[in-house]
Amino acid sequence: MRFTISSFRRLAFSLIILVLVSGVVYSAYLGDNLRFWDEHEYYKIADNLIQKNIYSLDGINKTAYRPPGYSWVLSVLMLAGASITMLRIANFAALACSIYIIYLITKKLHSNSAAAVACLLVLFYPVLFFLAGI
Repeated sequence: MRFTISSFRRLAFSLIILVLVSGVVYSAYLGDNLRFWDEHEYYKIADNLIQKNIYSLDGINKTAYRPPGYSWVLSVLMLAGASITMLRIANFAALACSIYIIYLITKKLHSNSAAAVACLLVLFYPVLFFLAGI
């Protein structure tokens, strides 16, 4: 069986779609519950950014305990009305975008087949999928 450039591209995009679809299903399964303490903290910081316009865990004292980027992204999505489930789906969308970026970089540096393999290797690291569900 001979693989063509389009078949490698199709494989890579199929993997990206697989991550997105399974991420939506997993996010729906998890629901609107925050399971881990760091999830609660990021959510509190994002909520305080919206409600009190302060980067704070308790809403009173400023903090540098958590890096600001993720909380800012959460706060923007929360301002748009996103639920916790939608925030998780956004994490999976970011993972899918990362896989696509890996595809583009590997394709530019090596080949289409190497890019498809790089995308496949991401799926063999399940910690990324687990962390996107947080």
